[in-house]
Amino acid sequence: MASDNDDRTIKLRRPAPRRRRRLPFALAVFALLLLGLGAALFWRPAPPSFVLRTAGVAEILATRSDGLTIFSFADEPRILVLDFASLRTQGLMLNRVAALIEKAGLPRDRVLSDTALDDAIRAGG
Repeated sequence: MASDNDDRTIKLRRPAPRRRRRLPFALAVFALLLLGLGAALFWRPAPPSFVLRTAGVAEILATRSDGLTIFSFADEPRILVLDFASLRTQGLMLNRVAALIEKAGLPRDRVLSDTALDDAIRAGG
């Protein structure tokens, strides 16, 4: 015969649910947000790499440099003088501006290749 012990119910325990460790993840997200906010508030773009000098005609004509020098004209400070190291450097920098302003016969719906732009400038004299 069966004993009284045979009728006992066996209770199974479920393992306790594993707690996810959210604290390190939350701290990491918070740190990234602080870094982003700090960068947005305190980051400033680098200042331009040129110096704007105020000069008169004699100083502008006497200046020689290997690159572009920008002057504010002493007699009229709203006038900027761009002094290039060579005519080639000047042409490379200002050809696109000339194509938009001076070369009315050139197409304006697309950018010309360097060769096409050089040909158009030579054709225009």
